[in-house]
Amino acid sequence: MDTDRTREELYPIDRGWAWVVLFACFFEQLLLIGTHASFGILFNEFQMAYSSSATIISFSLSVQTIVLSLLSLFILSIGSRYLSNRVFVMMGGLTSFAAYMINAFLPDISYLILSQGILFGLTHAFAQGPSLVILGKYFKKYRGLATTLANVGASSGIFIFPLVLRKLIDSYGLQGALVIHSGLLLNFLVAGSLLRPLSFYDKRSMKPVAKHKRKEESEKLLQDQKPVIVSESQPSGQPVSNIIDDSDKVQGTNQNCQNSLKDFLQLHPMNDSLESYTRNRTFSDSQKERPKNRITNDHLKPEMSHSTRSLNRVLDRVVISGDLAVASSIGDISGSVYSVSGSKSEVHVKPEDQNTNSVEETQETKDRVLTFLKELIGLKCLKIRIFRIWLVVAFFGILGAAQIITYIPPLAAEKGVDKSQRVFLLTIVGASDLAGKFVLTIITFFNIFPKDIMIAVSLWMIAAVFFCVPVFTDFSHFVVLAAVLGSCTGVYFALFPAVMADLVGLENLSGAMGLTMLAHGFSLTIGNPILGAIKDTTGSFVGSFLYTGGCTFVSALAMTICYLYGKKMKRHTQNRHDVIEIVADEPCQG
Repeated sequence: MDTDRTREELYPIDRGWAWVVLFACFFEQLLLIGTHASFGILFNEFQMAYSSSATIISFSLSVQTIVLSLLSLFILSIGSRYLSNRVFVMMGGLTSFAAYMINAFLPDISYLILSQGILFGLTHAFAQGPSLVILGKYFKKYRGLATTLANVGASSGIFIFPLVLRKLIDSYGLQGALVIHSGLLLNFLVAGSLLRPLSFYDKRSMKPVAKHKRKEESEKLLQDQKPVIVSESQPSGQPVSNIIDDSDKVQGTNQNCQNSLKDFLQLHPMNDSLESYTRNRTFSDSQKERPKNRITNDHLKPEMSHSTRSLNRVLDRVVISGDLAVASSIGDISGSVYSVSGSKSEVHVKPEDQNTNSVEETQETKDRVLTFLKELIGLKCLKIRIFRIWLVVAFFGILGAAQIITYIPPLAAEKGVDKSQRVFLLTIVGASDLAGKFVLTIITFFNIFPKDIMIAVSLWMIAAVFFCVPVFTDFSHFVVLAAVLGSCTGVYFALFPAVMADLVGLENLSGAMGLTMLAHGFSLTIGNPILGAIKDTTGSFVGSFLYTGGCTFVSALAMTICYLYGKKMKRHTQNRHDVIEIVADEPCQG
């Protein structure tokens, strides 16, 4: 029976509970990204309520990015081995509730670093990566479709939460709105509870498989056994056991042995120690084999107890049927073990052997520490060449795919666009993002284009529109900018988990996701100061958009190389399979 195949068939991949997991990820993305996007409304509210500068509020967002990046690496590489993705998402619900509850009762604006920076950064790390990882494990054929639909939740959250939060502030004030919002974030617990780990199906499927396997092993053991009768006593100098050729005697003796063993097991449960049932063995072999000095050291008792416990485990697995002949005396077995124990007691460990063992133990400890560090920073994933190319895509692409949208209204203000029209630009970004997700859903469902080539095309389009920013003069130009950014940035976030799973495999997905988020966080952490420094130096955001366009250009080029390299490797693998099939089909020549 193929155990691995049976387990794979019992997993609800692309069916059943997988769609419940997709709904949970959709809901989780709606809560997480919607809350993150609506913080722009709270930015001005905190400034007015606490008469604070924008610097400390911006610093709390930088702390949030750092916490997200570092903790995501640990959670997805090491933490996922000890806690399930379901637990992490539910922990994110608790930290998000604590973060916004503290936001509602801030004694000073500096505490925002703790609440919004650290606690909500923990929420991002707990919820974002683990939910995408488990979604990728539940889907194979429709993985691109699933990640796209999950990211539709993010687009919906960008629409819904700013409107809801604005209404709550107008009705209940800043403090009341934050308290209500913290209660809404407890729905992370609901979403997380639906993320059933695949190990749940392992436990259900392996019970009948293990039972069937034990039965087959027992039957095979019975077939391989030959009828052997061990005599209870023989004169000194004669062999211990005699093989009886008469089949009638063998069958009769086997039946008697089985009945005797059954009666013995009924009277004396096997979980009890067998020491009370042992007898002093009468050696049937030559007396020369018997030790001259009987060993009575107490340190042999634990060894005998261990031997009897091992015997118990052996007998527990034996099925009493067929032609199995059982030794007529348990004392013979324990006596043999007793003699072996006496022989082992004569072996002495030399001092130099002890030193060697100490050196080996020290080396093993060092190896375990190095293995832990390698797993922590995902060195296993870094051995994959195509993943190293992907990290270049992630590092240079995230700035244009995520952060630069924040600077569209200031750039439009520089070009003389009206205030009401500047607000409308963000609405266009959200609307084009949502529309682009539905188009992307259709493309991925019918598998019209490869996922990695779609990411490459979207990055090329973002880079091109950034390079056109210097010639933008009126509102219509910025409408084009907002529409391109909204539709193309959604492609990257919707498809990169599925592309990464194809690049590194599901067994390496957690570590790869952690390294990718670390690259995202590091890029955003150093990117924001650079964008601000360019604006302060040149007096315009145009230079900031050109810098972002250059980074996006590098990302698009790396993604194109990644696609071509992956295509080449697939072709090489297919050629190897074809050669193997041709060689296998050739007739053997003697």
